[in-house]
Amino acid sequence: MTAVATVDALKQYFRLNLPLKKIVHIGANTGQEVEPYDQAGIEGFHVEAHPEYFAEVAAQCGKSQRQKAVLACCDEVSGRAVEFNVTNNGQSSSLLPLGRHALAYPHITVTDKIQLRTTTIDDLIEAGSLPSDPDFMVIDVQGAESRVIAGAHRLLESGALWGIQVEVALDSLYEGGPSFERLYAEYLKPKGYYLKHADFNLFGWTNALFLKRWWRLPGEDMTPLHRHVGLDLGDGKNIAPDGHCTQSSLSPWSTHLEEAQTAVSGFPHGSYSFHTAIEANSWWKIEWSQPQRIDEVLCFNRLDGDAEVRDRIIGSIFEYSPDGVSWHALHSVAESVGGVDGNPLRLNIGPIDAKAFRVRQPRSVPLHFDHIRLLQRPAGSSLQ
Repeated sequence: MTAVATVDALKQYFRLNLPLKKIVHIGANTGQEVEPYDQAGIEGFHVEAHPEYFAEVAAQCGKSQRQKAVLACCDEVSGRAVEFNVTNNGQSSSLLPLGRHALAYPHITVTDKIQLRTTTIDDLIEAGSLPSDPDFMVIDVQGAESRVIAGAHRLLESGALWGIQVEVALDSLYEGGPSFERLYAEYLKPKGYYLKHADFNLFGWTNALFLKRWWRLPGEDMTPLHRHVGLDLGDGKNIAPDGHCTQSSLSPWSTHLEEAQTAVSGFPHGSYSFHTAIEANSWWKIEWSQPQRIDEVLCFNRLDGDAEVRDRIIGSIFEYSPDGVSWHALHSVAESVGGVDGNPLRLNIGPIDAKAFRVRQPRSVPLHFDHIRLLQRPAGSSLQ
């Protein structure tokens, strides 16, 4: 599975543009992911065990300062002498005998066996060959998944990783490899990684996506995943849920009559909470029965569409009204902004006293965003 497919899977199944910045890729083969990682601006560490394949990986990585090739046979312990099975297609080469793989793919055979010495991901990190703070890991090791994960005990417990993609089978394709159920129950779930997506093919294998918990529990303001990606909502009191929200119009993409209120309830999620029609001077507004002090505004743009959709926020004007009648401009959005990727629009505006607050879009495009917070900060506090 290529890096582009990895990013697309996150967007499609998680509906968030999570910031893939640094990936450790175990089982690089001949470096098929090097160029896609580099084009996506991702710092990639490509680990390959077979010396001949590694030479191709290193040649690919040599074209970019963001990509690094690492020659290593990852296992559950370091220093073990192992026999590595080389197949005629290269991609199916494994520490393990073919097992069910020979039945599913009879045209793929073992053509050579080479002697290697193992190491672990944790030891590679300690030696400086791999970073200690990757945010994502891809494991494509043809049946040796549990052994590789067992050798990454310290990394998985460090809190650095927020996601792992693992090629895994319901019944292992390789002799002695783990089943999907065992890999999940014994190796990943105890470390706090939960299954987000798995779509098994005709032969019972898939690239499964595991993430740190992405849902909130009672009393939580942020999920563990959002803490991992650096989404800091600060320590102020959010007064937005206390107001009454309205919008200029509904649209074919609206979800319900009172959808404007959803922009201040719950938690930012990456998609849109409300959606006006295509009109000039569309608006979203919140009002209170009494004026409220506002020190800071956090607005989370939607990130689930293409650039044209995300850029509709450009030109929006943030305004407040001290009396519910007259309006004063606070900010005009000059460029597109982020959201749950850790880069929401942050406006230190206060203190102001507002009976109403609104976002208005003069351009003839729909107004829609994910979430907005209006914060009263403690004395001497600010969001960095």
